[in-house]
Amino acid sequence: FAVQLSWSIEGGRPGNKAFVDFLNYKAFAHARTVPMWHVTHWNDGIPRWPNLVDGQPAGHFGYHVHFNTTDPRKHVLCTTPEQATSEGKCGIFQFPREELMFKLPSSAHCELPFAPQGNICMFG
Repeated sequence: FAVQLSWSIEGGRPGNKAFVDFLNYKAFAHARTVPMWHVTHWNDGIPRWPNLVDGQPAGHFGYHVHFNTTDPRKHVLCTTPEQATSEGKCGIFQFPREELMFKLPSSAHCELPFAPQGNICMFG
């Protein structure tokens, strides 16, 4: 079956660097240039957790859509591997690790501008 373009909304890092490099650069390379978009918001720490997997740096998605506001029209696209690092400072990587919010629920993680009623954690 064909996997269509996918989105990870505020998800944590899915595995070690080798696994995520496979997802980013090999698994879907024959079908599309962007394998998956990782949606991040404000200074939410969950998309940058865990920092290590089995003592090795965790992998991270190579393509991000980042929101620093409640306006869904105001977003930043991080579309190169160089941008999606602490040195690249694009999207969620603009925040030093000590400024990230890891507590759940939090406005940084739950209050997304495009979610129903503006919140992905509390429906209804």
